[in-house]
Amino acid sequence: MSRRGAAHPVPLGTAVAALAVIVALLTPVSGQAPAAVLRFGLTGGVIDGASAADARAAARVWADGISGDVGLFHASEASAISTVEEGAQALAADKMDLLVLSAFEYLSAEKSLQCRPGFVYEIMGEAMQEFVLIGRKNAVVPAHPSDKSIAVFSTNRQADTWPTVWADAYFRDTGLPTGLKAFGQVRPIDRRGRATMAVFFGQTDFGVDTLTAFTGTIELNPQVGKDLAILARSAPLLPGLVCLNNRMPPALRERYIERATHIHEQTRYRQALTIMRVTRLLAWDPRYLDSARALLAKAASHGARR
Repeated sequence: MSRRGAAHPVPLGTAVAALAVIVALLTPVSGQAPAAVLRFGLTGGVIDGASAADARAAARVWADGISGDVGLFHASEASAISTVEEGAQALAADKMDLLVLSAFEYLSAEKSLQCRPGFVYEIMGEAMQEFVLIGRKNAVVPAHPSDKSIAVFSTNRQADTWPTVWADAYFRDTGLPTGLKAFGQVRPIDRRGRATMAVFFGQTDFGVDTLTAFTGTIELNPQVGKDLAILARSAPLLPGLVCLNNRMPPALRERYIERATHIHEQTRYRQALTIMRVTRLLAWDPRYLDSARALLAKAASHGARR
């Protein structure tokens, strides 16, 4: 079970596409009639830079098109969820069957969500992300970086995401009491690789990017590897997950998981998975959140913002 960083960005959000495949390819328990409508929600934490309307449209194309072939659902309803609290309310009112959200969002509202994790998605063989602090070769973060700038990768508009939480905790560990706030400028970047290039072109002094974006940029431009270096590296962190409503019958839930985790073995669906760069869907394992819980505990010990 791979737990390293996600490899490449997907235009409308990998979680959106992965969910569509999940709901489209599952067959009902023997003897159970197909559900009329599959209701799922997508939070801002997993849309990955796309507009909510585009994300809903993409997910519905996959869900409606393939599920019609299998005959599980007659239709699907995709909703963009503005807050995790809104998703929690929809689940509690039984108005939502599945919820896709970032791991950060899940942990922030875990006790109020009436759903249980069911799946994670593996992209190009990797289910987890690692983040790196990048600087010039031999660079050292000064004790008082108020005249320095840093670019931080973040896929959504939330104030706190894994790159910001990890970087903030890291700087506090190394002796900066205010973490990221110690820098004169913190520049948010919404595309993988751009924080790396901001440092390379001298637009910022430091950057926080995904490990795979950094190494991928070096493959395309070897000069980046000659000029820049990794100054620190995070533990592998889970980007997002798919939760199933607690009201889902146990037998149906088990059937969902069994079917979803084997669809990559079917030739007729392999091309669809390849297009979305989804290697396979993985059944939930609580250990996927161990490093995330540890990071949030560290952030809390520093009194950092969650």
